[in-house]
Formats: sequence, structure tokens, C-alpha cells
Amino acid sequence: MAYDRLFVLCDAVVAEQHAERLAPICAITAPEDWHMVSGGEDLKLWQNCPPVWQWLSERGASRHSILLCIGGGTVTDFGGFVASVYKRGIRTINLSTTLMGMVDASVGGKTGIDFSGIKNEIGSFHQPKAVFCDCAFLTTLPDRERLSGYAEVMKHALLIGQEAWQEAVSFDLFSDDLVVWESIVARNVAFKESIVVQDPLESGLRRILNLGHTIGHAVESLSLRLLQENAISHGHAVMIGLISELYHSVLTHGLPRDILFTLVSWSKEYYPPFFFTCKQYPELTAYCHKDKKNKKGKIVLIPLRGVGQVGEPTEISEEIVHECLDFYREMLGG
Repeated sequence: MAYDRLFVLCDAVVAEQHAERLAPICAITAPEDWHMVSGGEDLKLWQNCPPVWQWLSERGASRHSILLCIGGGTVTDFGGFVASVYKRGIRTINLSTTLMGMVDASVGGKTGIDFSGIKNEIGSFHQPKAVFCDCAFLTTLPDRERLSGYAEVMKHALLIGQEAWQEAVSFDLFSDDLVVWESIVARNVAFKESIVVQDPLESGLRRILNLGHTIGHAVESLSLRLLQENAISHGHAVMIGLISELYHSVLTHGLPRDILFTLVSWSKEYYPPFFFTCKQYPELTAYCHKDKKNKKGKIVLIPLRGVGQVGEPTEISEEIVHECLDFYREMLGG
């Protein structure tokens, strides 16, 4: 891949903890061509974009340059967006260092920042030229981040089929067996890539990857507003979304109840409850109305008929959203 300059946008914690692993990249780049950021949802804000554009401009980045994004999903989301509009788009490469980044965020070309409290409200489709996943980075990943990423593994398993589902619910996700983790990451990347290649701009099939995310993103937005830096992780919110939305699938699409209650029991082992009340339903519903899958002002969910059996996107009422949230609160949220 020909390029004139290589620039590196890197999570500062990763740079400190994995200096030896990143040394070969340091050897071919000047220190001034590295820009350190703090990973996390607070990174994905508009005010953090201009300093990166300023850095790229001052260092002479051209349309023939490459931006290497090193970090978790927030770093690749943010870096991809910044690169997609700098000089009308420069190429990116993602080096994922979190489980969420490896199995989901860094693959597929979705980039974005949050706006007005809405997740990924501003963004673009900007496919990276390459994605690298090194499971050795998982050895320093905090439990919270491992749990966050594993929620996407569970989502994929529900979409793939029974074998993947049974393996996902029985796996010790705190295992440090890197060979097993490499297999898990490879399967999840291959599955997501198989969907993305058929629908790169999310106009049809790719929407199934949003399973659990309509309500999940709403819960995450509420958590960010209420708890700010102590907000629940993206994966924790997706797990709440999966439980809530699978309840709808049980009621309307014949999803076997044992699938839902297996997920509930598994979730109780790993994720603490997130408490909210019915007084916050209007706010949660308003967030659901901002979801990018929606059509003509109607909230849309991705239903399941069974493990590996996806139904057509379904419009639901606000009352159904409230019923789904009621179920989560009865099971896990107080």
C-alpha cells in the first residue's frame, strides 16, 4: 500500500502499557506524528475533532497519507470520522486493542461522534484499508471492557446459530487463553465481514447487526446523561437492549422463551443491574426515536424467531418499548 506519510492516533493508556509491542511502529514514525488521546465515550465529541485536524495539517498530512488508529472502539470510531472528512478523506488502518474494537467497532467502516446526547449522531461510512487484531492486548484489558465487548459476541452468537450460541454462553470470558480468544475474534470478524460485504452502507441486510441496539443505545444515552463518567459501558447497555428486545421477539415472533431466560440468567452473572424508573420512559422513548434504523417516525426493532433466525425489521409503538423496559426492570433492574 503506497503512502507518503504515516500518522498515528493512539490511546495514551495503550501506548504506556504496550510500549514494547508498539516499538516497531515508533521506529518508522517521528514522535511528532503521534497524537495521543484518552479512549472512552468522552472522546467522541465534536470539540475533540479540530485539534486532530490541526495536528494533521501542521504536520503536512496529505490525501496520500494514512492515519493509523490504535485503541478501542471509541478511538477507531473517532479516528475514522476525523480521517473521513480531512481533505475529503484520507485512508485509515485500525489496530484494535479492546474486545469491543476487535469483534465489532473497528470492522465495517462505520465512524462517528456523539451529538446532543445521541450516540453516533454525526458520522460517515469510511472503510479502513486494513484492520489488525492482536489478542495480546486483551491481557491488560479491564474486566469492565472485556464484559463490554463480550456483549457483542453474544449478539453475534444469537444471529449466527445454535452452536455459536451454546459456545458463547458456556465460555469463561475471563480466560486468558489467547488461542481461544483468537478463535473467538476470528469467527466474529468473519461473521460481521460476511454481512458488511453484502451491505456496506446498511441499506438492508446489515441492519440485523443492530439487534439490541435500539433500546441499548437509548439506555446508554440515559446513562451518559445521568452518570456521566460513571456511565455504564456500551456493551452493558447492549445487553440491556438484547434482553428487552428479545422479550418483544418472544411475544410477537415466537422466539422460544428459554433463549430469553438463558440470556437473563447469563447476564445476572456478569452485569450489575442498571436502575431506572418508569418516569424516565419518555426520555428513553425519545432516544429510541433518534435511532438510525427508524422509518417515517416509527421505532424499528430487529426481531428473532429463533437463534440464527432473524425476522424482518418491525415497527413498534412507544407502549411496546415501555413493556420491554418493564420486563428488564422486573428481571434485572429493580
